[in-house]
Amino acid sequence: MLSGFGGANTKPVPGTADSGGSTTPVTTTNPDGTVVTTKAETFAEKMKRVQDAQRKMKEDKATESSARKRDQAELLVLQKKWFEEEAAAREAAGDKWAQFGAMKAATTRMVTETKRRAAERQRARGGAMQTPGFAQMMQEMEGAEDMETSQVKLGDASMAAPFTSRIPSVRSAVDIIRQGRCTLVSAIQMQQVLVLSCLISAYSLSVLYLDGIRSSDNQMIASGSALTAASLAFSYATPVHTLSPVRPLRSIFHPANFISLIGQLVIHIGCMVFAVRMVKLATGEEANFPENVPIAKVPDSLLRNATDEQRSIWSQGPPFTPSLLNTVVFLVETVQRVCVMLVNYKGRPHMMGAIENKTLLLSLASMVCGAFACAFEVSPWLNNWLQLVPLPDDHFRVKILLVLLTSVLGTIVWDQLMLLIFAPRILFTAYQDTLRALPRPKDLGKPAAKFFFALTTAYLYFLNPATKDNGFVLVGAFYMSKVLLK
Repeated sequence: MLSGFGGANTKPVPGTADSGGSTTPVTTTNPDGTVVTTKAETFAEKMKRVQDAQRKMKEDKATESSARKRDQAELLVLQKKWFEEEAAAREAAGDKWAQFGAMKAATTRMVTETKRRAAERQRARGGAMQTPGFAQMMQEMEGAEDMETSQVKLGDASMAAPFTSRIPSVRSAVDIIRQGRCTLVSAIQMQQVLVLSCLISAYSLSVLYLDGIRSSDNQMIASGSALTAASLAFSYATPVHTLSPVRPLRSIFHPANFISLIGQLVIHIGCMVFAVRMVKLATGEEANFPENVPIAKVPDSLLRNATDEQRSIWSQGPPFTPSLLNTVVFLVETVQRVCVMLVNYKGRPHMMGAIENKTLLLSLASMVCGAFACAFEVSPWLNNWLQLVPLPDDHFRVKILLVLLTSVLGTIVWDQLMLLIFAPRILFTAYQDTLRALPRPKDLGKPAAKFFFALTTAYLYFLNPATKDNGFVLVGAFYMSKVLLK
């Protein structure tokens, strides 16, 4: 600009738009002498032309896509027909691979027909012929909703497959087998526990009912809460990390399970009957229904003259009164129901053992320790809250404890004996896996410290005369545990 060329590009050029957007016509002469006047295309007109072309291309693409979908729907039906015709012809000719040859011929015919239809549509639009390739047709066929044989991609779910995994290895099959075995064992053990628990509860309730006695609300709350925690821990079974070479028992009616179930029931009911007889011999408690009149057949005249206590007995059962029979039945039933869960928990080699299930182990241990503490009257407050009466003497207490030990040890020995007879491989493999899963001695330091700390706290609170029933012992133990057991 400073050299004198500042207005070089400022002069109007014929056929270009001025500042107002208009164009100057351009006159040209053809070789034959014809004069033609044209007008240059503005930027707005060019953009409009491009947009129209894009819109037309999009419409043509949508039309072509819908036409291809219609063709695929029709060709799928034709392909099936062609396949059947070709297969019948080849089978009649004695071809051993008639099915495979017919499938190949039908597929080739379908691809040829697809290309022919696409070419006809392209010529009808006046453009160059662009027929879709085989890969493009297969991709479009995968999206068809009405197709009969879909192309399964890697990782897709299938109705014919038992499970689907995207992991490119067989590790998922091993995981499925481990979890399936754990589920099977868990279902069988739950069936055994339900059968034994229901029968034990039914017998204990019938014993109490026939003697005009029932359990107290506090007893049912305590046992129900502890058993609920144990049942939750019992139901959340975890499979082991390695696949065992031994298969689990598949049914509760297997001799190792069914005979064990019958034997455990006989042992538990026998111990309960023996404990009830001990109470009857010690106290002479007998049935105390008024005049032995059946509840369902009480006449109206007797109801009008009856006392409130008699009406309560006849209408909703006897009111609760603490008795030795109720105390003994409560202790025996609680320990037996705990024993049922402990014995029938299968554990290794197909699921984590009882030692590794800390919640189950602690809940069962707390119930057993509580039952023995109530039998020895360690905490009078606990016995009073549960409305338990003291046992007559030490000889009677020892006999009750022997009954409890017989019920526990007898069922454990019987269950292991049935496994030894009918499923020895499972028994020996379980012992080997349990020994391998036990913690090493150097890992027992912290659990041992916690155990001795709890034992010391229990001794100071329950047994030591100087600190017995002192709440400061529990408060101090709580804060000491925060400091020492980190």
